[in-house]
Amino acid sequence: PLSASVSRGLDRACAQSGFHYLKEYGEPGRSEPRMVKEQKVDGLLVKGTTTEWVDSHLNELPLVGVNLHQPGLPFDQVNCDDYHSGYAATEYLWKHGHRRIAFVSNVGHHPMILMRYQGYERFLRIHHRFNWDLIHLPDTPQEELSVPQTSFTDFTEQLKKWQRLPADQRPTAILTGNDWCAAGLYQSAGRMGLTIPADFSILAFDNNIELCSLLQPSLSSFKVALEQATYLAALHLIQKIDYGVDFAHPVVQSVAGELVERNSVLTITPSEKK
Repeated sequence: PLSASVSRGLDRACAQSGFHYLKEYGEPGRSEPRMVKEQKVDGLLVKGTTTEWVDSHLNELPLVGVNLHQPGLPFDQVNCDDYHSGYAATEYLWKHGHRRIAFVSNVGHHPMILMRYQGYERFLRIHHRFNWDLIHLPDTPQEELSVPQTSFTDFTEQLKKWQRLPADQRPTAILTGNDWCAAGLYQSAGRMGLTIPADFSILAFDNNIELCSLLQPSLSSFKVALEQATYLAALHLIQKIDYGVDFAHPVVQSVAGELVERNSVLTITPSEKK
């Protein structure tokens, strides 16, 4: 189903413009949606992935992608700026005194995770503090269909590896690919008798309010702007419908998110940074 953020973005754009939207869920390799076959729509907003049938409609229907993160597509896109989010999240930890900042994810192929990691890596390389030993980004295969996890990832072995390092080499903060990974770290740390944020701080992405509030201490998380990206993509599509299909070079727009501070990040003193 559509996430609440996507639905809110669509609702805002349609209410403002006097349009309404139809939704249909597709799978890779599946034929075109029925609503397209039956010519029930004036334009297409594509989210998640593109399929072969999209190309056949490029000259027939206005089309805009939302949060696709796929370079080279022949139509406009509006994406959440995950690269900026990764950079800004790392900068936030840096400003709170952290110099040994780790990055943890349970998958290594997802475009959003990779861009968050790339923003993290850029910030630390600029400040000459990037360290391969503080990265846990597994080389996972890309599945045709994304299957939600039913349990939190166990990061116990990775934490044990870092705990075996000399005290002045262990990470003081860990940036996780999403809130779900952060919850796995919480569980793993609890099994090892480690305390957050006393032993290490945690900062995540997505800002799932229920999960972030349930964790103790409550999880600080970078809120991605999916609602705003959907809203802007829908408005852009509506303009294309009103004024005709635009065959100019595709435009990719990025929308920055914002940090939601809670209690999982500790400010450390200069003496603790060494």
